[in-house]
Amino acid sequence: MFKFSPKLSIILLAVSVLLIFLHYFEITTFFENLIVKALSPIQTFVYSFSAKLNPETDERCGEKYQNLIIENEKLKITVAEYDSLKKLVNLLAKEDYKYAAGMVLSRDIASDYQGLIINVGKKDGARVGLPVVVEDGILIGKIFAVSDEYSKVVLLTDSHSETAATINNGNKTLGIVVGEHGQNIKMELIPNDANVNVGDIAVTSGLEQDVPKGLIIGEIAKIQASSSFFKTAYLKLLVTLEKLSSVAVIIPIYD
Repeated sequence: MFKFSPKLSIILLAVSVLLIFLHYFEITTFFENLIVKALSPIQTFVYSFSAKLNPETDERCGEKYQNLIIENEKLKITVAEYDSLKKLVNLLAKEDYKYAAGMVLSRDIASDYQGLIINVGKKDGARVGLPVVVEDGILIGKIFAVSDEYSKVVLLTDSHSETAATINNGNKTLGIVVGEHGQNIKMELIPNDANVNVGDIAVTSGLEQDVPKGLIIGEIAKIQASSSFFKTAYLKLLVTLEKLSSVAVIIPIYD
């Protein structure tokens, strides 16, 4: 086994001091430059080789990173849609509704109506007039046109939309929910002496043939007298219509 003797240590220390001394007075500059020149081609080759590799490597890594981000976002959307659909199906099963679940394909905004196109059609039991709901049993509209594969849904906010409703309080006040130019909804024909308050929830009354009782419509945000006999309740939607993904068409049991 090699032993590091004190004598060798003194020799190495002396050599180190000598080299520092020679470098300080630039005596070794010639030999240093010679070594640098000898190693320069190798250094240049390594640098140029890595420079050629880096852009391509960076590009590949950047592309893979972007693809991973895209796939991750798609997965998040898929999981969110699955969770939403699962909650909706569980709710409808609990309420013992007959239904056909589907997805929103597009927002269909025309000059004459505000609506959605969904992938539920005649083959699934859909027909004109049937209610369309989302998570938590919230009514968003009714079918007004249907084909074998798809349906058009007119939203509650559409000016042509009308839904028989009641206030979900002890008085069970009746009225009609109508759309306001594609933006909001309001409940009209509420008797002036009816006891309704801000924060009360409007639900379907069950007075329409194909619309079951108790589907949530919206929350009263403001109440305003409209005539000497009636007042109007302006409702706040409980869902964001622009972000809908999973829906279900409620089909009458007798169908």
